[in-house]
Amino acid sequence: MKHPYELEDIEDYHHGRMTDAERIAFEEVLADNAGLQKELEAVQAQEDIMAYLRKEALMEEMEKWGKEKEEAKRKKASGSGKVIPLRRRTLLAIAASLALIIAAYFLLQSPNSKYAQYAAANINTLVGTLASPDNRAVAPNDSGHYERAVKFFQKGQYQKVIDMEQSDETSNFTYLLALSLFHEKKYGAAAEKFNSITQDLNFGYDAEWGEILSLTAQLPATCDILRTKLEAIERDESHHYNKQVSSWKTAIDWPKTCPQ
Repeated sequence: MKHPYELEDIEDYHHGRMTDAERIAFEEVLADNAGLQKELEAVQAQEDIMAYLRKEALMEEMEKWGKEKEEAKRKKASGSGKVIPLRRRTLLAIAASLALIIAAYFLLQSPNSKYAQYAAANINTLVGTLASPDNRAVAPNDSGHYERAVKFFQKGQYQKVIDMEQSDETSNFTYLLALSLFHEKKYGAAAEKFNSITQDLNFGYDAEWGEILSLTAQLPATCDILRTKLEAIERDESHHYNKQVSSWKTAIDWPKTCPQ
């Protein structure tokens, strides 16, 4: 059933950002509109899945950090490369698939925000690049600064990460900051932060793709800059995300979205 609400309105209701009058009007429509009910359920499900993916990805990184030396010894002795339990890998794969299905649903249901939804469904694939506390550049007088930022990020407290910006200019924190800005829907600022570390040896490729996703969320206003950056990735066959450009173009319906 059709209704007058966009995805942003549904998210505002879900997060309690509506005024009392807006909430009452929304709930009046919600009570009798099966379509709106399903879209609200999808928003709730997507956020649950994204929170799960974020938590699991960070737990995976923490496991790697804690077992780094032990893992190296085990690989040398037996050649085993197992790090993540099979159950966790399976759950991550299922959760990621569900997130993409939900995003695809909104690509059809909410055309005005479909680009941001696609970008949001893919941004958490970049979380695994977060730097290990034992293998990163350390800011002066760090005192656990980065670790605190990671904990805020893990809890979904993105604004607290953003508020820490002035005290850390290292590339690993900048990467975490860019992810946090994206989650706060500050896509322009996120794109700038990702762009600032695209030459970094540890974050380069992922930062470039993070910038692509941040620009994607701003379509169609960013067609020209996206065209330039995507062409550069396509020309570089060694680029980590070279093969993903074609699937990105299909999902975004590139020729129709940004006709030349």
